[in-house]
Amino acid sequence: IPATGQHSLEKLTGQTGTTIFLCSVCGFKTDPVTSEVALIGSQVYASIADANSTANNGDTIILLNDCSGDITKDVIINGNDKTATLNYDNVDYINILAANSTGLTINLDGKKVYFEEEADVEGYLVVAYTLDGSTYTVYTDYGLEEAIDNVESGGTILLTPRSYGVIDVVVDSSDNRIFTIAASGAGVKIAGIDGQINSITFNPQITVKGVTIDNSLQTEGWYTGTSQNIKPCVGVWGGNYTFEDCTFNVVGTSGAETGVMSWWTINTGTMNFKNCTFNGGNAQARAMQIYGNYNLNVEECTFNTA
Repeated sequence: IPATGQHSLEKLTGQTGTTIFLCSVCGFKTDPVTSEVALIGSQVYASIADANSTANNGDTIILLNDCSGDITKDVIINGNDKTATLNYDNVDYINILAANSTGLTINLDGKKVYFEEEADVEGYLVVAYTLDGSTYTVYTDYGLEEAIDNVESGGTILLTPRSYGVIDVVVDSSDNRIFTIAASGAGVKIAGIDGQINSITFNPQITVKGVTIDNSLQTEGWYTGTSQNIKPCVGVWGGNYTFEDCTFNVVGTSGAETGVMSWWTINTGTMNFKNCTFNGGNAQARAMQIYGNYNLNVEECTFNTA
């Protein structure tokens, strides 16, 4: 039976306690069962475990009752407006139709999953991030924005391998949180880090580990420094930043491209660089332009820039 919602299932229970589901639109009916939790095709299952065990990759599991269980296959879930908790160990297997799944709680590797506000073009929920204590594991730009806005001091934001846009780390003018942004594996790229705020009470301590910051991913200039709309890898007006095992790719032809740029600041900040590499895309590309009150510490870094 299709899972698109054009069919309507009616539950019928006989005198012997057996149940069938009858489609009032096309007349389709299931085989009799004594307990019903999930439906695949014409077969009703008494538990999520039974349905998952029998399912083939690509099958649709329609929930018939409130339930909980593990999903270990690449199947589609039609929540059918039921309340359920489903546990996954593979993010690629989370294929949930958004239209009728508001009652679902989804866990990935024991961590609660939070979804994008909008479904994708095919109507599936989009995993934005998971949360485990004070650790956010991020899968989308929206998830990264939510993590930056909400991470508490001492927390960690783990970036899953993909490319992200420019990260705006300014949440409010009195931010003094201490947190870490780190790659969860190889292949993490971000377009830039935006810390533009000149506030005497803005004093966060942000550590960035193991990522590639590549300004060629930027679609337009955004930083105000020596001129308008510069495209640095990192552009800040305040705060404290530590970069460990990061690569800065400085690409462009204007001659104003810079890996790290700070502008005139009110407070004295600190920038630390350890085991980082700066790559220039042309003869004018610069690793750093530091203006204002910054203490700069550079340790075991490689500079392939002008």
